[in-house]
Amino acid sequence: MPSSGWLNDPLVAKLASELLGLGALILMVWLTQGSLIRRLDAPDSRS
Repeated sequence: MPSSGWLNDPLVAKLASELLGLGALILMVWLTQGSLIRRLDAPDSRS
C-alpha cells in the first residue's frame, strides 16, 4: 500500500500534536471547572 505524501509531512504531524495538546488542555480545564463548581456548590464546604 503506497503511503500518501501529506501523511508523512512533518507539518501535518506537528499540527496533529498541537491539536491533541490543545484538546488535552481544554479537557483538563473543563474537568477542573466542574470539580470546583461542585465543591463550591456543596453547602458543607462553605465556612
